[in-house]
Amino acid sequence: MNIIKAFIGSFIEALSFFAKPFKFLYIIPMKVYRKAMTFLKKCIRAIRATPRKIIMGPVVLYRRLAKIRNWIFDKIEYLNAESKKWATVFKVIMSPYSLLLKMGFSPNMALSLLAVGGVASTGAVVNETLLAEKTFENRVPGEYFAPNNVPTQVFTDERYNTLLVTISSTPLDSLILSATSLGTIYGGSLPGLATTAIDIGGTPANRLTIADLTIERLRCKQLKIFETNINTLKVTSNMADGISIGVSAGSGLSNRPRSVIMGNHGAAKLEQSGGTFDRFVVSVANGITDASIGELILSDTLTRGGLCRISYADIGNLTLDSNIIGSGSGIASKDLVLESTTTSQHTTLSQNLEMAIAEPIVRTN
Repeated sequence: MNIIKAFIGSFIEALSFFAKPFKFLYIIPMKVYRKAMTFLKKCIRAIRATPRKIIMGPVVLYRRLAKIRNWIFDKIEYLNAESKKWATVFKVIMSPYSLLLKMGFSPNMALSLLAVGGVASTGAVVNETLLAEKTFENRVPGEYFAPNNVPTQVFTDERYNTLLVTISSTPLDSLILSATSLGTIYGGSLPGLATTAIDIGGTPANRLTIADLTIERLRCKQLKIFETNINTLKVTSNMADGISIGVSAGSGLSNRPRSVIMGNHGAAKLEQSGGTFDRFVVSVANGITDASIGELILSDTLTRGGLCRISYADIGNLTLDSNIIGSGSGIASKDLVLESTTTSQHTTLSQNLEMAIAEPIVRTN
């Protein structure tokens, strides 16, 4: 038995010895096969992965853009929050000056009181008068050319506190002043050779067209209207230190209804409340023959020291309601005057009373 096992073992060794030269015949093809299979697997993985990358590409891009977007908006929100904080600080600082104005103090008196109060109060005045945005609605004096709501000119002479609105060929839809003090109500005098606290109108060559003009609750030394054409005139519930209404009957094109149609080529609105000026003037730019305003409203206006005048205007509807006019000269000297050069096609007069009325007193506080 042992002899048989030895013989089989010798035979296998002999076969292995003779097979070694032919080993490459099966080893090399196996290596090639394995490399080919590895390459094929990589190709299959790449083919499978490519559609996924194409599909997921926009998602990955969106996520990256979203991160950038969120970073930008975080910075914007931070800056907005800081801006609001600083705005609150300035409002708190400037509140004494605004409070004094609302209590009835003149700007000069408010400045004097705050200057006595110390550096912090003076800083409040600097913030409100110098750092505040210079616009019509912020009650900044100067000359305004519609449609601009920032002054094109800030007067540096005696007119430094005059509010002047100059109308050019660009129509103005609405001009509104309310709760306004004008003239010498806080003392002093009118600038230069001026005699008017309110002056609305053009010139003989360049007239001003106003579709609707309303003057209500005006306190004025004198109110005079001349060289003006009106379609519909309403004078109601006025009290004056002498009234003279000598309006001439009008007809034809000069007294036609007026409207201002501007589309997208006009100025929408100039509006302010609570201003204090030495004069309010609405004029026509030199050489302009088509200056027009859709609506002009003066409401709750207190003046002293100057005439209130409307002249060289073409008006669709003019309403004078609940005004108090008087200089204290007596009713024999008329202070509410509509001259014969003023024409109207439709006139309504109701509850107008003559009585002794003097100018309002100078306000010192």
